[in-house]
Amino acid sequence: MGVRLTDSVVRELPFPERGSKVTFDSELKGFGVRCTVGSRAFVLAYRTAEGKQRQLTIGGFPEWSTVLAREEAARCKREVDLGNDPMQQRDQARLAPTMKDLARLYLIEHALPYKAPKSVYDDRLMIRRFIDPTVTLRGAVTDAAEPYRVDNPLDREIVRTFGGAIGAYPQRSAADAIMLALLTGARTAEVLQARWLEFDLERRIWDKPSGHTKQRQVHHLPLGVPALRLIEGRRNEIVGEWVFPGKKRGHHLTSVKAAWRTICAAAGIPHGREAGFVAHDLRHQFASIAISEGASLAMVGGLLGHTQAQTTMRYSHLFERPLRDVSDAVGRQLIPALSQVADSHGQPA
Repeated sequence: MGVRLTDSVVRELPFPERGSKVTFDSELKGFGVRCTVGSRAFVLAYRTAEGKQRQLTIGGFPEWSTVLAREEAARCKREVDLGNDPMQQRDQARLAPTMKDLARLYLIEHALPYKAPKSVYDDRLMIRRFIDPTVTLRGAVTDAAEPYRVDNPLDREIVRTFGGAIGAYPQRSAADAIMLALLTGARTAEVLQARWLEFDLERRIWDKPSGHTKQRQVHHLPLGVPALRLIEGRRNEIVGEWVFPGKKRGHHLTSVKAAWRTICAAAGIPHGREAGFVAHDLRHQFASIAISEGASLAMVGGLLGHTQAQTTMRYSHLFERPLRDVSDAVGRQLIPALSQVADSHGQPA
């Protein structure tokens, strides 16, 4: 049975030795405070129109007073009554790209791979003038040589050096987040927002929710053994809902930029979009390795969560070398036989 929550009541609630415990309010159904080791946070438990059970984190105590948290919980309950899902709305708002994000994504994923250098320059000029003044302008010649990691994946030796630098980085949440992105091809934002409830470790599946994926569709991602071991290791150490908790109680890690700079520097890899390697390129690196190991475009698209085949087609050029190797192998088998036929034809009757 719940109690009427007040600041004084919440302040006296004990911390559990492990895990978490929710104490619900006796007046507002579903409103409660979740206590974990060293922290208290207000939550709202509710059921969506589809029947899914949710637990929305409103905010930490004492940053949020009980009065304000109760008002926010009541507002969210009204949204639920209207058939909305407050948790999904929050996730979608957090992930919603800005115009700057969309402009840079356009340059990286469409303009640079598919358009002529002069057209790319014109696009940069328009984006710099009207959207993002930090976008650099490059001439037609330099744009043609713009580093784009889909076309120039890191070689295996550098990958090993990069992995060693990740292992040596002292802040484990950031290092493990970067490693999971490399091992799964997931976007950095998807990794940082991952919750434990998304992982089925027995089936080795990561069910990335629709609110976290670019396609706004649930993506069932199979986990390889290294990724599974990483998740299991963190599961034994981390308390709370987030796989990668941030410094602020009740919140997930929001950035790996500092870790990224340090790790790339330790591995001797130029970093930053202008230099040639950013965190998003881990996704392209995953794809290039998968292809080199024999994966088809359809398989790569499934692992990356692509819903359209043309999105995965940007990796098609990576098949040139393995296809050439196959052609060489076929030729080596055929040449002796063809030579014998040619010799027999050249002999006098």
